[in-house]
Amino acid sequence: MSIFASHRWALSELALGLRSDASRFSFAALLSALALSIPIFIASVVFSLSEPLSGLQTSLELTVFTTKSADLKQVENRIRTVPFVEGTEILPSEKAFADLNRNLGIPQSKALSNPLPDIIIVTLKPEASGEEAAAVAQKIEAIKGVDLVPYEASWHEKMLAVSRAAYVGLICLG
Repeated sequence: MSIFASHRWALSELALGLRSDASRFSFAALLSALALSIPIFIASVVFSLSEPLSGLQTSLELTVFTTKSADLKQVENRIRTVPFVEGTEILPSEKAFADLNRNLGIPQSKALSNPLPDIIIVTLKPEASGEEAAAVAQKIEAIKGVDLVPYEASWHEKMLAVSRAAYVGLICLG
């Protein structure tokens, strides 16, 4: 008995099975295709989301509004000494006003007066929690030359919870 005889017998059995019950064969082929396509789908979703998600800022930022008479460099240096502060960036009121007008679609005009103060953007360390951000905001508000320090930390806690759940889900999927 040659090797081709066994192949010919297997093919004839396959043809006989298809003729006798094509619906069962179609259902099995459909289930197999679906089972094999799920990992490809998951991989394509992860790959397509990797670029936008890698650009997201994961650390908290505080916006510090200064008084009109504040010495920005001195205020910035004092802010850098506060625990959990990773970095600072000074945003002059002229640049903030120009950016605001550009984002709102308002044409730049000399007649418009600038109501915005100078701003210092404070980036906190990634391990800072919402409670620690509140403590940092209170310490910064106590610095001379600081007018207001609004912050929102709940989004950070929610994003961390979602990322942990996604991580566990990916580990479970393998």
